[in-house]
Amino acid sequence: MEKKVTIYDIADHLKISPSTVSRALADNSQVSIQTKERVVAAAMKMGYMNLKSNSSANAIAVIVPEINNFFYSQVLSAMQHAINGKYLLSIFCSFNSAKIEREIVSKLNPTQTRCLIISQSMDTSDSSHLLEIEKKGVPVISFNRVDYNYKCPKFLIDNYMDSYLLTTHLVSSGYRKIAFAAKHYNCPITAVPLRLEASK
Repeated sequence: MEKKVTIYDIADHLKISPSTVSRALADNSQVSIQTKERVVAAAMKMGYMNLKSNSSANAIAVIVPEINNFFYSQVLSAMQHAINGKYLLSIFCSFNSAKIEREIVSKLNPTQTRCLIISQSMDTSDSSHLLEIEKKGVPVISFNRVDYNYKCPKFLIDNYMDSYLLTTHLVSSGYRKIAFAAKHYNCPITAVPLRLEASK
């Protein structure tokens, strides 16, 4: 079976970072035109994507597990502000269902989708559906809830450091009876060691 070309292969070939490759393929304004041209040429040559299929794509697909969640609403607002009307933002909700997530991804049209940004559902056990959409020429970026075994650019929150800073603040403010509660025990982003030390 032929090895699938990834953005990491392109980055290694061009001696640049994977995040630069990802941004270049998404036509990000932070990347120079020269770098974009090099990345696009390498992507075509290495068989990563068929630019005929999505060079005119003007939509960024975003899949989130929850809509009525302050964090995701803030992320979506930031994305809308960042693209500043250059692309359409197509927002989908998986309702924390791997089945729905896979159905959404399978129905994305590569000729209309510039890239896919996804926070995966709670019960997702593999990312083969993401591999399939990447094979069709759609770059994938994951955030918050991610499959650590799937190679793609990832944006993560440092929950351990957030917890540490919050607890330090509470202790320095005189609080001593401090508890930690977690809702999603099986979610990868909550599976971090947390040590709370408070006297009395």
